[in-house]
Amino acid sequence: MFSILGYNFLADGNALDAVPIQLDNINDITIQNGIIDHFNMTHDVTSPYSSVVPTEWEFLTMLNASFEGNLNAGNVSYNLSQLTAFKVKRRKKTDFNWITLGTLPIESSDQLQFLFKDNLPQSLEEYEYAFVPIINGVEGNYITNSIKTNFKGVFICDQDTIYRFYAGASYGSSEQVQKIGVLEPVGQQYPIFVSNALTNYGTGHVEGTVLQNDYTETRKIDPYAIVKERKELIKFLTNKKPKIVKDWNGNSWLIMVTGNPQTTYAGNSGMRLMDVGFDYAEAGDSESQSDLVRTGMIAGES
Repeated sequence: MFSILGYNFLADGNALDAVPIQLDNINDITIQNGIIDHFNMTHDVTSPYSSVVPTEWEFLTMLNASFEGNLNAGNVSYNLSQLTAFKVKRRKKTDFNWITLGTLPIESSDQLQFLFKDNLPQSLEEYEYAFVPIINGVEGNYITNSIKTNFKGVFICDQDTIYRFYAGASYGSSEQVQKIGVLEPVGQQYPIFVSNALTNYGTGHVEGTVLQNDYTETRKIDPYAIVKERKELIKFLTNKKPKIVKDWNGNSWLIMVTGNPQTTYAGNSGMRLMDVGFDYAEAGDSESQSDLVRTGMIAGES
């Protein structure tokens, strides 16, 4: 009873077992023809043999299934002891810095399934989104995916609500507001210009025809639904909260609605069709995390 190169020659009860074979890149495992109470797979090949079935997830564990009403064999329960939250981030492919859109606290496995909606990106851009686990307060590896945007219409939105003007969408004239003082001293041909303020923001006007949500599918005017849609739109425009206006050309403005939204009824339609318009002033940069957080458009870091 001796061994050569690590192989056993009838030295113990497992001496006649098949010689171990190294298999790489295992993608599928089939368990059949038996009643299985527990299944555990590990990278650990140095520990001594034991008849005790391992049931706890360890560093080298690959799969650990208890078959308690499901086929789960991952390390969700193990990770939950360290995982505190997930962050959702976004950036343009051409940018270096990420914008943190929100932080989602995780306290149970049920919270690992969620839907995060982002209404704010502009059209005709390629964005990269990142899903970032927070483990013991430290960011883990970024899980990323990319998407190209291509919207049709003019949109007025925040992170929770979005409206689209498609029919009759138009802009009025826009202005870039700045404060320049002009002094005309006696005895001097040209004035002196004074600019002490940092004021520099845009103003404009947006207008569009109100139609019910299913108009693009039905192509039928529903006066009752349009009246309800207009009421909800006016309520949204007058809630005194910042919004984003963006369009199919790649424009995007972080704005506050100013003045009074106007409704113009089309007499030749029996007042069934109506245009809603509003004036706005810029409230910040729609691609700046600090401005988006300041105006309440996103929650940001936490």
